[in-house]
Amino acid sequence: MIPSFYKTELYGVEFPGFPSNAGASSLALQFQLEQSQWFDSAKIINHQFDQIRLLVNYAYRTVPFYKKLFDEHNFLPESLQNPEDITNIPLLKRTELQENPERIISQEIPREHGHVFDVSTSGSTGRPVDVKRTVLMNQVWDGLILREHNWYQRDVTQEYATIKYAKKGEWEPPFGLIRQGWGSATQLIFDNGLSSYLNSSAPIDVQLDWLKHRNPAYLFIYPTNLFELAKRAIDRNIKIDNLKHIRTNGESLPDGLRDVCKRAFDVELYDIYGTLEVGFIAFQCPEQGHYHVQSENVYVEILDENDKPCKPGGIGRVVITSLHNFATPLIRYDIGDYASFGDPCECGRGLPVISKIYGRTRNVLTLPNGDKYWPTFGYREYSKIADIKQFQIIQKTLTKLHVRLVCEQMTSDQEDSLREVIRDAMRYDFEIDITYHDNLERGPSDKFEEFKSELL
Repeated sequence: MIPSFYKTELYGVEFPGFPSNAGASSLALQFQLEQSQWFDSAKIINHQFDQIRLLVNYAYRTVPFYKKLFDEHNFLPESLQNPEDITNIPLLKRTELQENPERIISQEIPREHGHVFDVSTSGSTGRPVDVKRTVLMNQVWDGLILREHNWYQRDVTQEYATIKYAKKGEWEPPFGLIRQGWGSATQLIFDNGLSSYLNSSAPIDVQLDWLKHRNPAYLFIYPTNLFELAKRAIDRNIKIDNLKHIRTNGESLPDGLRDVCKRAFDVELYDIYGTLEVGFIAFQCPEQGHYHVQSENVYVEILDENDKPCKPGGIGRVVITSLHNFATPLIRYDIGDYASFGDPCECGRGLPVISKIYGRTRNVLTLPNGDKYWPTFGYREYSKIADIKQFQIIQKTLTKLHVRLVCEQMTSDQEDSLREVIRDAMRYDFEIDITYHDNLERGPSDKFEEFKSELL
């Protein structure tokens, strides 16, 4: 668990701890976050509404794009009188953000919010999103990181390992990068253990050997990379003795990943939902397992095809308002993901529940009758057919799928068996073409999609 004592920066005082001014600010924020998670939902929404109303007025006054957008939709900031009025604010589409990055920047960024940073997303659709953010946003994000560490009672004096995308030449094997501390969220207030980093472009066996050598307490990794790593650990009967649990983010969780992770490493997996441009959206509940919206950072809506709020269980588009970005205000930003809200959590937290995250529009399967849904692939049955190390399914037409495999060439009977498993899982008698590959390339930032549609 997190240490019960704090780092001291005051000469002559060892106990109690007196952190730096930045550390004291972080603890003050953490004190509030520890309380606000238990507010009832109405109280949380009212606080968010006050922040949104302030942000909307500011954006209308200082951001040319919002002045034009609001005027074109006859929306007046002063018309925001209660939380229900938020749905009257015009939506910001991802394409608008991509096409107008300079016009969405405020002309009067508050000095009190600190230094301004440039941020560019990976551009998984081929077009990156460029935004600016401030020190204030980083402080809020650090506070949420510390909350998540607290939720899972991580011991920050242990080693924390990361395997993820880095530029060529950075974090390369055999050693990767080793440094003291877990980052500003914890280093400001606690003595930290080591953090270690490896470039995810390294071959899976190299990643596994590195992880075995480092033997960290915690691992941060993309879900599809973890899937490959866990399967290889099972094949080689390799255990990571000190590993306590694994954190993932950046991709939707593949079917069966939690089970494979448990078999390989005998630890639990905790997923984080967020984007680079808005930060943390939701963390998994430490008691119940579904996702809690981080309402102190974002206001989340899930909207149907008519831009109306979905009821719990209904699948809709995720729309985000970033509450503290006064550099590039993101107000009712349609991020391109689909998800569904759940019922209030039994843990007692008032933070809204996201019961399922489905992914992006390009991850939707379309049937000839027009039905659309996020597919499953029958993965659990694959091992009964062949030693399939990696797969990707691409919908080429309404009736045809292309299945790309990393495995030895299968017999005709094995291929037919795999086709039947996929057809059964996807609920349609698709024509299925199978090809074999030495490896399957990943997208920007080394992310991978097991299914994508070319119909959109």
